[in-house]
Parts: sequence; C-alpha cells; structure tokens
Amino acid sequence: MIPGMEHDLITFTELARRVGLSQQRISQLAATDPKFPDTFPFGPVRVVSWEEAEQYFKERKQRGRQVEE
Repeated sequence: MIPGMEHDLITFTELARRVGLSQQRISQLAATDPKFPDTFPFGPVRVVSWEEAEQYFKERKQRGRQVEE
C-alpha cells in the first residue's frame, strides 16, 4: 500500500479491461491528459487508484468523449 492511498490500486491492464480501452490508450491518456489521476510505480508496472480512475472516466464521458475510443 502506498502511504495515504486507502483505495484499490489497479494496473493499467486491469483499468483498460474495466473501461473497455486498450492498455496503450490508458498509457497515452496517463502521459498526455493532465486530468488523469496520479499513477505510481509498482515493480515493473504503474498503478492507479480505481476510485479516482473511475471518476475520471465518468467525467470524461460527461464532457462528450466516449469511453470506448
């Protein structure tokens, strides 16, 4: 557990599965969208809070962008 992170942490692969995007698209959003939630290194992968990511994608959809891009 990362200090201060009480949320479920998931990998980009799991996030991609949950929201219906490719892992590559998740990586691209993480690298280019300043509103993307903070990510953290965990061994050879990066993880993100599911709670924060879920909210991000809900807001993204509300801004007129579909989750499946």
